[in-house]
Amino acid sequence: MNPTNPNFKIEEADAEAGAKKLGLETVTVNARNASEMETASEQLVPRPKH
Repeated sequence: MNPTNPNFKIEEADAEAGAKKLGLETVTVNARNASEMETASEQLVPRPKH
């Protein structure tokens, strides 16, 4: 989600409500622009344990 978007909280709440109806849980990561997308998406993937 883009935290600088004025609709951020509304969109986040809508996504959470929709997921809850499906029995799912949301995980929100933030990215303000395309260059932050990779870093944000890396937060969703568990790192291998060494």
